[in-house]
Amino acid sequence: MMALESEVIIMPLVNDITANQREFIVPASAPAGAMTAQERDLLLDLLISSQQRLISTTVGLGVEQWKFDPGTGGWSIAQCAEHLSLSEDALLGIVRKSVLAAPANPEGAATARGRDGIVVGAMRDRSQRHKTFDFLVPQTVSSNPALFITEFLARRTATLQYVRESADNLHHHFAPLGPLGDLDGYQWLLLLASHTERHVAQMEEVKAQPGYPA
Repeated sequence: MMALESEVIIMPLVNDITANQREFIVPASAPAGAMTAQERDLLLDLLISSQQRLISTTVGLGVEQWKFDPGTGGWSIAQCAEHLSLSEDALLGIVRKSVLAAPANPEGAATARGRDGIVVGAMRDRSQRHKTFDFLVPQTVSSNPALFITEFLARRTATLQYVRESADNLHHHFAPLGPLGDLDGYQWLLLLASHTERHVAQMEEVKAQPGYPA
């Protein structure tokens, strides 16, 4: 199948950005409670791999495919994409403005350790459906995937820059999230990355629906 013009334009840009995103500088002196080098690597890999899956799932879609209503009470691919754009800014903002603004609780770090996999697994598990915050419900959508990808990459780049450069004591600050309980700042960032994977899986479910345009 011949690549659409938007795909021809977007993919070299994506490849260049992805290569640059893998380069990062570890802060010279990280305080207690900051990400370890291994944690930073893991988080960067999750952010970049989920970004790549999102782009490969949406690039080159036609308008009918983009806005196809699955008819199951779920969102179209375009609505999932808009939700991810809104969430990218919101979740990073929660970490920087709310979680890190909470009183430090170094003693809580020991309890939180070992729960990273639970956070990621809960986000990836599509058998459990949860209502999102009202302000993250998509109201308008990008007119085409190429426009969405451009907008999303700008937001994801800001997230990646924070992760590359942060020396914040993320493990010493917490905020609750429903049944997952108190998550530390690092776990909120893991949630952000795996949240992208969750909705890419939803997009793939839409594509599998009867009547999805070829």
